[in-house]
Amino acid sequence: MFLFDDSPFLTRNVYTVFLIGNISIPLEKGRPLSSRNERHVTPHPDGGWQVTRPGGDRAISRNDTQAEAIDRARELLHNDGGGELVIHRPDGTIRDSDTVAPGNDPFPPADRR
Repeated sequence: MFLFDDSPFLTRNVYTVFLIGNISIPLEKGRPLSSRNERHVTPHPDGGWQVTRPGGDRAISRNDTQAEAIDRARELLHNDGGGELVIHRPDGTIRDSDTVAPGNDPFPPADRR
């Protein structure tokens, strides 16, 4: 039987599986197993564009144009080990998404940007 521990003594977003007694094995260091490293480019409420994490309450970066925000999000993802970039339209719907290296896209697009 597997039990998940989210005690305050563990690093944020680390889940540990307790098997028998005091033996424990981390599922994934630093992130929950179901988490993807994502950054979203969305319109900022006060104008311009922002880069955010999913579920984040603050902007990581605020830019005047969407192109500047996309470039900043790519830079942040690349420096953080790669991941998924999600670009939104001004109305908030998803316009496009892209995997930033060294992330692993199981279905890479045919076009090479």
